Amino acid sequence: MSNRVRMAKAGVAGLCSALLVVAAIELVAHAVYAPSVMPDISTPEAMAAYVGSMPLGAFLVVLAAYVAGTVVGGFVGIAIARRHAMRFAALAGGLVLLASIANFVAVPHPTWFVVATLIDVPLAAWLTGWAGRAWAPA
Repeated sequence: MSNRVRMAKAGVAGLCSALLVVAAIELVAHAVYAPSVMPDISTPEAMAAYVGSMPLGAFLVVLAAYVAGTVVGGFVGIAIARRHAMRFAALAGGLVLLASIANFVAVPHPTWFVVATLIDVPLAAWLTGWAGRAWAPA
């Protein structure tokens, strides 16, 4: 397999695995923290009210999903590419961060959660790239 093909496969696999991990953990969070009666979320105001009423644990699980998706996506990309650890960790972290920001723009979230996400996801990407350098040199 050529180097370019392996790099492309590593990028796609890293991005897909990051999204799958985030989605899987968020599904668990939705099951654990499901409201007894599903509120109307057809308007932006209703969706904002619903997010504002979510318990702290739900936000912490979602934050953990973002970090776990970044780490898993980064390591999958690094493992397949076997080089450029920081690039593949940054790719996965960048996707998770961009998706998070899009979510924050669409639906208001608590300020602490936005700040925690903006700090934790890039930090997780950097730590993943740093840890992955041992078996995937630059």
